Amino acid sequence: MIPFGYALARDADPKLMTFFNAWLNNARGYGTIDTLYRYWMLGELDTTREPRWSIARNVLGWLD
Repeated sequence: MIPFGYALARDADPKLMTFFNAWLNNARGYGTIDTLYRYWMLGELDTTREPRWSIARNVLGWLD
């Protein structure tokens, strides 16, 4: 597990801190943080994506 957090002001609203803590706990539980770390820090992709639909590619045939 990788330490992950958000910097908030020392006198931040307690409701905001509760929200961020809940979000971080949920993200850890669902594997979101690990997935984001692997994508942004390690450059790993879970799947190879097809190119987005494009008029130049799909209609006019300009691109391969």
